[in-house]
Amino acid sequence: MLLESWDLDLILPPALDSKKDKYLALKVLTAHTTNVQKKQELHILLTIQQMKGRVHYELPLLWDRFPLESRHGVHHCFALSVHFSDVESLRLSCPTNSLSLHIVQKAIASVLKSLCILHSR
Repeated sequence: MLLESWDLDLILPPALDSKKDKYLALKVLTAHTTNVQKKQELHILLTIQQMKGRVHYELPLLWDRFPLESRHGVHHCFALSVHFSDVESLRLSCPTNSLSLHIVQKAIASVLKSLCILHSR
């Protein structure tokens, strides 16, 4: 099983939700993180969900959540909206395998803006 070899939380490549014709990112928490932080992470995601329409479009929206069992225990999984590709895929798609300064600045600005919005709520 895929999860048995992972020690860190895992975010899988976007998956297509055929019913809604949207891509979703699946974030899989380790069994340890599920035990320690599931409630905190779920609370944050539910807070963002309640602010839908009043928050920045780059914040992830929770579409679904479910448990997944492995020999290490229960892993909690979150299906999240995808607004753009992950930075690593973008970097690897560049001919030099590196990102230009303006792209890095834009990515950091997007993250900071989203964090500021969350922090102000």
